Amino acid sequence: MPVGRPEGSLSGFDVVALLAQGPTNAEQARSLSTEVPFDAAPATVDRVANGLDVNLSSDVSQLSGAAVQQIVCTLLAVQPVGTVNLRGGGRSLELQKCA
Repeated sequence: MPVGRPEGSLSGFDVVALLAQGPTNAEQARSLSTEVPFDAAPATVDRVANGLDVNLSSDVSQLSGAAVQQIVCTLLAVQPVGTVNLRGGGRSLELQKCA
């Protein structure tokens, strides 16, 4: 479920950090949660020809499907540029799209 956060422009770094921090108290009261682990941040996000390269601080092979979708869909909502390549822990999940 999309959730609005701070006004203004967010970087990819900020997006992953906010997801990893989890929901605010008000969001928790609405029964919202995150699957993105705290140790996914900090992350780097770079623009590439086919979309975004995202390097997480944790192993991407350990992410749940929901966590992958939270990261990918949120990043593509902020920067609608194609696909997302997730990397971390020596693993990668290439050409991810928001489903």
